[in-house]
Amino acid sequence: MAAGSRAFSRARSRVSPPLNLNLYVLVAANFGSNYAESIKFLSNAVAFFQAKPVFTAQGSATFPRELERLSFEMVNLDFSLLNNLWAALGAKYLPSVVYKVRMVTIQEAWVSDRVPGISGTDLGR
Repeated sequence: MAAGSRAFSRARSRVSPPLNLNLYVLVAANFGSNYAESIKFLSNAVAFFQAKPVFTAQGSATFPRELERLSFEMVNLDFSLLNNLWAALGAKYLPSVVYKVRMVTIQEAWVSDRVPGISGTDLGR
């Protein structure tokens, strides 16, 4: 190596950037003809996510390490969208609520490319 050159070693691996997704979750209650019981259980689900809308590793020992946090936000659908949703599911309407779950990160450590290490620099001296 020439004087004034520095050697760098080790090749690097390039992985794809993480994919951040928003999920939409439908919570529905079905107690047959007991509509009051359905509303009671659905209300409990809404109260749970109202009280704890964000989940992190600090709050749960079994929280996936790959995720930083999960945030639940209620989505208000108008009647036509709600009707279309239940029609797409092929089911009759049930008391329900939709939540948007933010920051679901998918990161696979698959190597997409090998980047060679820098073998040296020439400082022009």
